[in-house]
Amino acid sequence: MLCAVFRADASMQIGGGHIMRCLTLANFLADHGWTCCFAVGPDTLQTMPTLSTSNHDIYQLQDCSADHAEEEAASIGAKYPDIDLLVVDHYQRDAIFETAMRPYSRKILVIDDIPKRLHDCDVLLDQTFGRQPADYEGITPPSACFLMGTDYALLRPEFKALRAKALERRQVSKEIKRLLVSLGASDPHKVTNMCLEAVKQTGMNVEIDVVVGNGDPDAMGLTVLAEQMTQTVIFHGFEADMADLMVNADLAIGAAGSTSWERCCLGLPTLMIVTADNQLTIANQLGQAGAAIVLPRAEKLTPDDIAHRLTNVNKGEALPEMSARAAETCDGLGASRAFLAILQCNLVGEVSLQATTMNDAKNHLEWQSHPDTRKYFRNNAVPSKKQHMQWMTNRLARHEHVLLNIVDATGNCGVLRLDPFPKQDGTHTDMLEISILIAPHARGRGLASRALELSNRIFSGDHIIAEIHPDNKASWLTFQRAGFRKISKDRLERVAHMA
Repeated sequence: MLCAVFRADASMQIGGGHIMRCLTLANFLADHGWTCCFAVGPDTLQTMPTLSTSNHDIYQLQDCSADHAEEEAASIGAKYPDIDLLVVDHYQRDAIFETAMRPYSRKILVIDDIPKRLHDCDVLLDQTFGRQPADYEGITPPSACFLMGTDYALLRPEFKALRAKALERRQVSKEIKRLLVSLGASDPHKVTNMCLEAVKQTGMNVEIDVVVGNGDPDAMGLTVLAEQMTQTVIFHGFEADMADLMVNADLAIGAAGSTSWERCCLGLPTLMIVTADNQLTIANQLGQAGAAIVLPRAEKLTPDDIAHRLTNVNKGEALPEMSARAAETCDGLGASRAFLAILQCNLVGEVSLQATTMNDAKNHLEWQSHPDTRKYFRNNAVPSKKQHMQWMTNRLARHEHVLLNIVDATGNCGVLRLDPFPKQDGTHTDMLEISILIAPHARGRGLASRALELSNRIFSGDHIIAEIHPDNKASWLTFQRAGFRKISKDRLERVAHMA
């Protein structure tokens, strides 16, 4: 079982975005059987109580001063001495802390969105729209792998699940009937108050969902203001079902933080407010793309600014156009893509599983066309080059399928596939079907056994089925040695083992 440790914090000053995106990745890893642990400062659990109710181990740090980063690393290393993946999502941690963690962690993933600090990492993820690896040139190791842009936005699975429903609703929603106001875990500039004042000023006939951060000192003031309004105001805590609130909203007023990608995934038009310097790039990019309307910064904002924009956006085709531009920037599959990219870190032994690309299509077709290989396939007919290229294009575009290269010191030596296991009616079960193909030139090295060992650790939380031809004795033996048990004349299974 693989272990991932997350170093992130939340507070009324920095908000909760770091913890939320780390939780998304941690939950994704845990779903595949990983053990996930969080090392956090003293304010984090109070600001983000949702972390306390997760199933992840929590290590409460006492001294979180950036000046004591090396001592902090030693403390974390003493608690978790054998880390497969360290994830650092923290503006006050840089290469000093990351280098100090090297003795305890095989690989280090940094999540960042301000390319200014030095990093000692193997993978750097920046989900900012339009971000490029060149932005981190000179401050990361030359060997680092970059996961850039909203293709890697770490969104909870409910956003992807509701995307089609939300976009369908946007096509017929051309006026503001329901407004969502959410400024994140903290609102030091009292922007939420200004939003309610603005709606009151316009006299709009609209229902308002207001998400208030935990411990907001002005919660009582908001309640009093809402009672003075003719509009219906519904208050929600920070643990509210944000995906559902966004689906039902026609417009959002929100900060230019990580929640921006949730709104974009669901095509939700937004009046966007910069509440901190690190949000400037996001706001500028989404504003230029037509995915949001950027209001003055929080410290300069007035209710009149908001009221003016609310009145103007509630006309013509403004909402549908903004929705379409927003939906184009983020599809909600970032966690899946990040997971596959993490597999490229060689976490176990000399054999690794690496994400497949279209550049591998030629080799894959050549390997599976070998007569000694296809004799055990369900379909013995060799596909044409055109058929194979079309199949691979479709498969790589569908992220419920996993297609990985088996790689050793000599290069690509085979393919491991995981596909949703089908029912007889064509729908899918919650099980995955695994299949392994070893290149003819690489047989006899035990690569299938080592690839299975690695997949058993990485995907230990999945119920996996393998269908093998009854005459393929070598494959039967390989899978049984890897912990699969026979359940029929041509099928084996390995049940899920959750963290």
